[in-house]
Amino acid sequence: MADSSYLMFVGSYTNFDILAHLPDNDKQGKGVYCFHFKNGEIKPLTTIPSNNPAVLSFHPTNGNTMYVLEEGLKNNGMISKVEYECFKNKEGDLKVDIVSNDKSHAQTNGKSTCYFKVDPRSQRYGIAINYWEGSADLFQMNTTKIEKPLKHLDHMALAKRLQTPSDAVSNPRRMVKNREDHWEHRQVGPHAHSVHYYKDWVFIPDLGENCIFQYGWNPESESIIQFESQIKLKAGAGPRHMVFHPTLKVAYVSNELSSSITVLAIDDGEAHKLKCRMKVIQDINTDQDMAVDEDIYKRNYVAEIGMSNDGKFIYCSNRGYDTIAVFKILQDGKLENVSFVPTFGKTPRHFMITPDDRYLVGANQDSNNVVVFRRDLEKGTLDLVRKYDSADFGDFGFAAPCFVLFAPSDVVQEEESTATSKGKVMDNPFWWLIMGLICAVLFGLCVAM
Repeated sequence: MADSSYLMFVGSYTNFDILAHLPDNDKQGKGVYCFHFKNGEIKPLTTIPSNNPAVLSFHPTNGNTMYVLEEGLKNNGMISKVEYECFKNKEGDLKVDIVSNDKSHAQTNGKSTCYFKVDPRSQRYGIAINYWEGSADLFQMNTTKIEKPLKHLDHMALAKRLQTPSDAVSNPRRMVKNREDHWEHRQVGPHAHSVHYYKDWVFIPDLGENCIFQYGWNPESESIIQFESQIKLKAGAGPRHMVFHPTLKVAYVSNELSSSITVLAIDDGEAHKLKCRMKVIQDINTDQDMAVDEDIYKRNYVAEIGMSNDGKFIYCSNRGYDTIAVFKILQDGKLENVSFVPTFGKTPRHFMITPDDRYLVGANQDSNNVVVFRRDLEKGTLDLVRKYDSADFGDFGFAAPCFVLFAPSDVVQEEESTATSKGKVMDNPFWWLIMGLICAVLFGLCVAM
């Protein structure tokens, strides 16, 4: 079996004071940490200096370009553009070279920017999500460069427009004033959380509005993106992130506030018709019926949701209970609980499954560690391989991990040995021409003497 060998990036929080949430941690990170992941073993490589790199993503066709989102509520969000190269030597070890790090590549029109994705089909546009105000920015792309913003999607204005007169009186929508107000009133106004492209639509889960906003998506049209509908979820759910099944017409959303996953059937027929494209078919808890803490700062809050690449299992992390809930995907797309696995750390904010499906790596934000699990491909269960604490990485300064991202395999280049490089040079006819000219000049000098 081939090695499970990947370049792995881990984002970290470097400044707690400007976050919408407050990590329970006395150590802060240094930026984006780069590691070589190989068969469950993690080796540190280098660090990319960044300010609160909360979310990382690649360009859909150029894995050597990574977008790094700066999370903070004091200023509008900044998106960095990192270009890198990765090489593998004959022993199979990786090294990474950071070619460029444009820290002010693009700025959004909102605060606490928490998501950015380039449209994988057209690759001509990207959408950034601003959590604090509950908004989204549509950017034009020029290959891998983020150009000017073209449109601002204001969920506050949209939410007010969708309210009935009686709802506007009983439940007026408003902006939260500060971090404390935000924690006490999570759903008094919009808090867009992520963006997901699916065929002719874009779906944006909004925790504050307790719904998924549905937009029509047509890169060839003048409007490009246009609001169509909203999918309301169970009261108090708080939708956060989504994943889409590779073959079934089903999507799964993690609900931060209710510790649950909502399963949605997708209607993609008659794309030209204006209608709601999602219908709730199941709500299932992620918390194993554990008690709800009355203290809002100690409750469980769901974070990341992920799916095995073969579409057989769903995983969801619980911040508070500090577990990963494992579910089997049934034939109709609904979920069946498999197990609840401790994360061996505090606040599992994010995780990712390796591209070969063999491992899952989780980031425990408040205990400064990452944990590696081996996946059972048939049962979906997780077995601990190793927990990596800060001390395991020496003076790497590892702390407050908040995001995990594996680079695509095709970014890794074979490093040429000295002998190979010499052989390639000698195979070049131009090299022999130069050597011939040098020999002729030396011979002429000798004759003249």
